[in-house]
Amino acid sequence: NIPNGRPWEIHFVSGDTDNYRDYSIIIYLEHVTLFDAGRYRCTYLGNGDDRLVNSDPFTVLMKPTPESKIVNKESVGQNETFTVTCDIKKFRETDSPDNNSISTMAAERKLTGEDNYIFMARFTPFAAAEENKRMKNEPAGRQWDVTFSGSETEYNGDTIKIVIDVVDGSSADVGLYRCSYTDAEAALHYSDSVYLRSN
Repeated sequence: NIPNGRPWEIHFVSGDTDNYRDYSIIIYLEHVTLFDAGRYRCTYLGNGDDRLVNSDPFTVLMKPTPESKIVNKESVGQNETFTVTCDIKKFRETDSPDNNSISTMAAERKLTGEDNYIFMARFTPFAAAEENKRMKNEPAGRQWDVTFSGSETEYNGDTIKIVIDVVDGSSADVGLYRCSYTDAEAALHYSDSVYLRSN
């Protein structure tokens, strides 16, 4: 089950005896990225009783590069500033627009206790009305500095960017953050979500 475009090398190893403990699968993952982080485990099907047995899970941690970070810190305290950044670098390489054209880019979050993501800021460079091109959804009484940048020409995928400096961060900002974009064919794409916790 190799993801598209990934150079995995898989070896199936069988032992020389009837001892099933000699069997193994070895997977070499080249060019590991942040998206390979997560929980892993091994399984085997019991001989004769069709019983699935799981190993203890283990966790693979990856340190994100500055280019891949949606939120610039892992936790936030009262009146601390944190920054949310959305551009094409926040998405998997396999999720880049085919023709390098982005119709809409948005920064979104789902706060603790909420059921749905809501947009923080949205950039729609081809919107007919100027007031609809750059929109922010700043809660009343909050201090957000939002910057929109990027080309309003057809092949703009490498240039579109949203930067949100939340100046008055607090535990009210704890939750999941992600980026989304709509391509030229109106297909919606999402980055992986990251969790911002409270100090």
